[in-house]
Amino acid sequence: MSSASASHAISTHTPPPHVRLLNDAEFAQCLLNVDYVMWLASEGYFEDEAFLNYLKYLEYLREAPYFHLLVYPSSMDMIRILRCPSVRQQLLKEPAAARAVLQEQLWCSWGLRKEEELKEGDEQVDEEMLKSEIIDSEK
Repeated sequence: MSSASASHAISTHTPPPHVRLLNDAEFAQCLLNVDYVMWLASEGYFEDEAFLNYLKYLEYLREAPYFHLLVYPSSMDMIRILRCPSVRQQLLKEPAAARAVLQEQLWCSWGLRKEEELKEGDEQVDEEMLKSEIIDSEK
């Protein structure tokens, strides 16, 4: 089998849904590596309509049945950032500046997530305290 037909055979193979799901989640999380994103930009991926459609397709990972698969939920923020045309243009025209912007955006995204987690934790503690007060008052 020639290498051309071998690559064609690979590209037309569709993995089972559970494998595809895990591959999608893994790829989405790889996008948190800014060096990898810069490599994708240097290879022209952000000019490829099929790749841009794939980024859009990955948005399904935000949904409840799939989100739990993400160890790094900030990867969904990176996908949102990379879908922005101005960011993609900057990746191509000003890679050093784009790198700094991506790192800053990820840092901000992470900080906001942590704030939300802390608020949720505080609310949970408040609910537990309220329940214990109600139980104590019933005694």
